[in-house]
Amino acid sequence: MPDAQISAGMTIDQVEQCMPGWRRSMPSAILSMDKTHLFTTFDLLPPAGSSEPPLRMTFDNGRLLFWGTPRPSDGTDSVSNTA
Repeated sequence: MPDAQISAGMTIDQVEQCMPGWRRSMPSAILSMDKTHLFTTFDLLPPAGSSEPPLRMTFDNGRLLFWGTPRPSDGTDSVSNTA
C-alpha cells in the first residue's frame, strides 16, 4: 500500500509525491475555536483500475496529522496512523 511511505508532519505536496497517479479531492476545512489550527481534510483517490481504497488525510496547519480509509457507510472506521 502506498501509504507506507507517508508519515505525520508531511505536507500535501510531499504526500502526493509518494503516491503518483493518485488524485486529490476538494478539501474540507475547519478553523479551531481559538483560531490557531486550520484542520484540512482531503480524500486521495487511487489511480483508475487500482484495487486500493481511497485515503482520507487530515492536516493541521498544512502538516499531516492522521490518515486512513474514509468511514464506510456501516459506521466503522479504519485509521492507519494517529500522531
